[in-house]
Amino acid sequence: MKYILNLLLLVVVLTPCQAQKFKPALHLTKGDTYYLISTGTSAIAQSLNGQEKKVNIALSFSMAFKVTDVMDSVYKMEVRYQSLDMKIQMADTTIDMDSKKNSILDVPSTVIAAMMNKPFNIILSKSGKVRSVENIEKMINNVFDGFPQIDSAKKGQIKKQFMQSFGAN
Repeated sequence: MKYILNLLLLVVVLTPCQAQKFKPALHLTKGDTYYLISTGTSAIAQSLNGQEKKVNIALSFSMAFKVTDVMDSVYKMEVRYQSLDMKIQMADTTIDMDSKKNSILDVPSTVIAAMMNKPFNIILSKSGKVRSVENIEKMINNVFDGFPQIDSAKKGQIKKQFMQSFGAN
């Protein structure tokens, strides 16, 4: 009898402790602007032809997301980079790109600076998943078209790298 009472007491005590199902969701307002500020680092070590190669990347950026439309389960948003700072260190080479630098001699930073406050669009689900990215290619093409001093072969190579880093995929 004592075991049955203890078991009954245990069931009564643990019944309210059931896990509650909770599905996080965004509740954004049409016309409002939301901001994302992020900083991250990455250290990559790989072996190529028996030699160890190390690459360190530091990335810091801020973006503004303006809700342009709210539909059943998605948000349409206009997105703009506000600042971007990236430093890549590999072997004896360092590439430093910063949208806040103002020097025509620093071509990578000038290209990054030209991307600032240029809009592109995303469709975001209420759970926060990016469903699609639109017009980013147009933005990147417009940025590179503004640099006639870069020869077309080098421009094509840099544009390809930018599309891999910042493109829709």
